[in-house]
Amino acid sequence: MIEGLRDGLMTAPATAAELPLIDLMELPSPRTDSAATRMRRGIDNRDEGEFGESWIHMLAAAAGLEIKTARTEKTKIDCVLTYPHEIYLQPRWSISGQIKTVIEPRFENGHIVYDLDADTHRELAGLRYEYQFLFLVAACKEREWWIHNHETFDALSHGAYWYSLRHESPTGNKSKQVIRIPVGRRLSPASLRDLIFSTADDWHATFKKNGG
Repeated sequence: MIEGLRDGLMTAPATAAELPLIDLMELPSPRTDSAATRMRRGIDNRDEGEFGESWIHMLAAAAGLEIKTARTEKTKIDCVLTYPHEIYLQPRWSISGQIKTVIEPRFENGHIVYDLDADTHRELAGLRYEYQFLFLVAACKEREWWIHNHETFDALSHGAYWYSLRHESPTGNKSKQVIRIPVGRRLSPASLRDLIFSTADDWHATFKKNGG
């Protein structure tokens, strides 16, 4: 919705003869530069969050995985991805993820440097039965550049990355915890399936080690 229109109070002319002639071509366009910029960049981070979530849903579909929204503030989990076939006598296998979107991420020495909020870090860090991941979707400021139209296909700009905090200790920070994601941990249909199978392998090895 275009913002930036001003509401004004006008005093009605005493007679119809006093009504001025208005040239519509001279009226200022409601789509001002500032309004157009807001349309491109988004009014707030809801646009960015929806873009990131849509990206992960698209990857899951391309990987042949089921995905469902599982957003709760208590668990900090946004989605559950499921391989709908048997693995190690398990009828289905799932992993869960917290989805974050970052605008113009910082790259340092082959890593994305990201300030993760401390509550999410504490929720995702440490060993637990469920395998949880951070999915970080990178995007540019201009929304119109998020997708590019080509002659025979469309392409999303930037990329998505995965990060596991399973072997990290929960932060004691109050606000943020800096994490460094190797740029090689790109999300694709193939790497998403690899996360499914590698976590199943890890669970099975642990199960056997414990006498299962």
